Amino acid sequence: MSQANITITLSCTVPANEAPTLLQKLLAALPEGVTPTATASPVTGGTGDPIGGGGLPPPHTWPPVPEDAGEEYKRTAEENLRQLQHGAIPDHGWGRVRDLQKVIGSLRSETRKVVLRAIQNGGHVTRDEVYALLERDETQSLKGFTKPAASLVERLMESGELPRNARPLLTPIYKQSKTYQQAQGFVVPLQVVSLMTRQS
Repeated sequence: MSQANITITLSCTVPANEAPTLLQKLLAALPEGVTPTATASPVTGGTGDPIGGGGLPPPHTWPPVPEDAGEEYKRTAEENLRQLQHGAIPDHGWGRVRDLQKVIGSLRSETRKVVLRAIQNGGHVTRDEVYALLERDETQSLKGFTKPAASLVERLMESGELPRNARPLLTPIYKQSKTYQQAQGFVVPLQVVSLMTRQS
């Protein structure tokens, strides 16, 4: 005889900047096989940004991870989508940026295209997508491609909008190996995905 299922609902009010960390701890404590649904709402009359350090993205359908992507890329992308689904968005410091859309819009065209595609995908973009967006031949190197994004991050840190320990805006994904490997793709912080999805 099978056991009936019940739904347990827990409601609590916590500081916005602590919500992502608390959610991660709660999700980690759940037994295997339990599929949670995480939601959050700002408290009326509160002060500051209701999504605090990263918050939860609105209901969204993210594109599937390409089957032909590299294994390391697929693991990273699937973990991104899992965290977005559960609303467990790490605080990587990007919630301090005053106008994130304007900041990303200030990137040069080719870098901006890649960052925006990564956001649309749920925090990741494949190497093949990068070449297609840049209209480059795959024989051309992507060496130095992340430099404009790195320069932007450095400027934001110097201005005080980003903490020094903030996650880079664009990070390559490599296969774990001691030999030289081409990047399988690139990732952006999930906090950037969450904030930009809310603003779009």
